[in-house]
Amino acid sequence: MPVDLAVRLCLSHSPPIRKLLNSHEELRGNRGRKPLRSCLNQRPSAEPEQRDSTKSSKGQKKKKQVVFADMKGLSLTAVRFFSKIEEDLCDLQHVLSDLACFPPRLWDLGPEVCRYVLDFPQPSANYVAFRSSLQSNLVCLESCVIQDRALSGTVKVRNIEYEKKVKVRITFDGWKSFRDVSCQYMHSSYGSADTDTFSFELTLPKPSISHRGTEFCISFQCGQKIHWDNNHGKNYKISHVGMIPSSASRAVKSASRAWEHLGTSGAAALVLSRLQTWRQAETQTPYCLVVNLLGISITVLFTLLLVFIIVPAIFGVSFGIRKVYMKTLLKIFQWATLRIERGAKEKNHPLYKPYVNGIIAKDPTSLEEEIKEIRRSGSGKALDAPEFELSDIFYFCRKGIETIMDDEVTKRFSAEELESWNLLSRTNYNFQYISLRLTVLWGLGVLIRYCFLLPLRIALAFTGISLLVTGTTVVGYLPNGRCKDFLSKHVHLMCYRICVRALTAIITYHDRENRPRNGGICVANHTSPIDVIILASDGYYAMVGQIHGGLMGVIQRAMVKACPHVWFERSEVKDRHLVARRLTEHVRDKSKLPILIFPEGTCINNTSVMMFKKGSFEIGATVYPVAIKYDPQFGDAFWNSSKYGMVTYLLRMMTSWAIVCSVWYLPPMTRQPEEDAVQFANRVKSAIARQGGLVDLLWDGGLKREKVKDAFKEEQQKLYSKMIVGSHEDRSRS
Repeated sequence: MPVDLAVRLCLSHSPPIRKLLNSHEELRGNRGRKPLRSCLNQRPSAEPEQRDSTKSSKGQKKKKQVVFADMKGLSLTAVRFFSKIEEDLCDLQHVLSDLACFPPRLWDLGPEVCRYVLDFPQPSANYVAFRSSLQSNLVCLESCVIQDRALSGTVKVRNIEYEKKVKVRITFDGWKSFRDVSCQYMHSSYGSADTDTFSFELTLPKPSISHRGTEFCISFQCGQKIHWDNNHGKNYKISHVGMIPSSASRAVKSASRAWEHLGTSGAAALVLSRLQTWRQAETQTPYCLVVNLLGISITVLFTLLLVFIIVPAIFGVSFGIRKVYMKTLLKIFQWATLRIERGAKEKNHPLYKPYVNGIIAKDPTSLEEEIKEIRRSGSGKALDAPEFELSDIFYFCRKGIETIMDDEVTKRFSAEELESWNLLSRTNYNFQYISLRLTVLWGLGVLIRYCFLLPLRIALAFTGISLLVTGTTVVGYLPNGRCKDFLSKHVHLMCYRICVRALTAIITYHDRENRPRNGGICVANHTSPIDVIILASDGYYAMVGQIHGGLMGVIQRAMVKACPHVWFERSEVKDRHLVARRLTEHVRDKSKLPILIFPEGTCINNTSVMMFKKGSFEIGATVYPVAIKYDPQFGDAFWNSSKYGMVTYLLRMMTSWAIVCSVWYLPPMTRQPEEDAVQFANRVKSAIARQGGLVDLLWDGGLKREKVKDAFKEEQQKLYSKMIVGSHEDRSRS
């Protein structure tokens, strides 16, 4: 209900506060302090006329003044200039404490008039206890307030069903009788999805000293069940507090005005209670400490990232931390391997050892030699007989079984097996308990990789990819020129180096004087999409590759805006011809960037090099071979795209120990006059395989997704028929 309220502010010199704490009689007897005069001088009407006549006789003009007063004529404003602090503000809390404890003696106690006060703290003041009560009871009082005789508040409930009924059950006579008040649902745009808020408001009866049993609790009906919040069995109690009688209050009003401007004891108690509430809130809310510690830890983490990783990555500087980390891991792996071998010997368990070179011993003999060997051990006929012999079937049967058991192609499309366990769950083929120390070491490694390294790497990867997409997009809007090329180069280098740190990649570059130069083509064996990051963190390339979707597609579309990369769809014939034409035009301009190409066309598990597509070698440009060899002991870099998506693959990489690899820049190679494109491609492939210690295979990497072509089958038939027909022709000639 609106009321008229006049507030008077008077700043003047006053005696100490404790001198006012006297009895009512002593205060009335003190005549030393004069009351404030009214700022409106109301005099009889005759006096202003006389004053006006006097002023007019003197020839002076009437001076107008404006004052501000309340309805009683008292001044609303007062001005005072302070030269220095007259009182010590440090004693304010102690003074307020004295005022709060001072018993009022300005009236005589008579029949009391009661009022309502809450006899319990606000439930949401201790947020941790409030959330715990809400989780266990599904309903909890959130806040409550009393104004005059109106009781209102809010209730939080768990959102377990759509239909809900929330009621407040209140009694005024110690539960001899009670009544239920329904609560209203409150729609909140910022509320949580698992909780709902209800509000209630009710009018309390006129307070009386004879009725002191006011309590209430909350009921929450959801379906057929009713949940209660009764303040842990104590109910929410409302107490009655005595007040001064109305007759005495009128008598005291005039006396209280004398020291009203210094504040009443009630106001002092209110201020002191607020100070104490704030102090209790700081001590009774441990979640605030948790939030503060979390904020400090995040700030420290990003500061360390910026100082020790991001800034050095921008300038290509390394502090050697990754190499120390790698050496430490090597010692741990060696100890774990010895412990596993010793444990297997003690328990007489066969230790699993992968077959690095295959499970079948193969002799590099030709088809004709093997068939002759079979004929020699079988019948006594001439070995050069042109007719077909039934024993020749055994050669083809043996080759078929060998291919089923251990072929050279399909095992290149799966992860490489390790000779020793590297404490990663996905590379453990033993599946047996060895020792407690080894188990504890493995568990500690899981915590380090998933709780420390993974968040750190995700933050770095997000930073690097975001900067790459944003930076290349912004640079793409600049006009072509030196400025755009300069910015594009440094944006690519900066982002790739940050991404290298995100994988904890430890890269060793060899023969850097042979790095690709403008106008040339850089070809390398292909193991993973991070091959691009490995090479691009040490040089600036224009790239050619297959169009991808998802995250990889977003990165490709952003990169092509700042640099002339070439993305194509391998299944489209038009795209392949267009790529060949663009590559030819690109290499003719010696000022353009070297083109990075992976001629295998697919990812191989870094144990071999498969057939190079001849398109890159038909252009006639200088080729810069690069060999990349990963160390699988720290983490498997191979991307099995038919089994894992890009995001899943990156998560597997980020939960590995590290990515350790070596890069060799081979001397540039050119096509010889007597060579065709296929021979040139095979010569480059052999050089890469020889330098990287990889197996040189003639098979097409496209067999990863396609069926074997009939041409490969016909090739074996031609060899066998040539052996028979050739022998017959030789005999007829003789």
